[in-house]
Amino acid sequence: MWLEETNSTFPMLLDTPRQIYHTLGLPRSIAKVFNCNALSLYGEANARGEKIPQQFENIHDDPQQLGADFIASKSQTGEVVFSLIHRSVDSADRPNVQDLLKFLQNST
Repeated sequence: MWLEETNSTFPMLLDTPRQIYHTLGLPRSIAKVFNCNALSLYGEANARGEKIPQQFENIHDDPQQLGADFIASKSQTGEVVFSLIHRSVDSADRPNVQDLLKFLQNST
């Protein structure tokens, strides 16, 4: 559904049992997901008239899950390698796009 909504052409890995999430040691936290930073971020977006992301119907999600940004690539032996770029400290904590692009440029 996300690929259709965004018209993204990137391959997407679905990890329904969240094995990668657990392997990377990413936490869950009500306090860090629904804190003042997150409420402010969504409140400001709403005030600007921006569309706030909604949960997809019939999709089980974990709203207490804190995120991370990582790159998945294949090694020369064909193994999938994960490079953790940014571990979010709360739900409003997102990396700068330029930092992500710099990482990608330096990793090639």
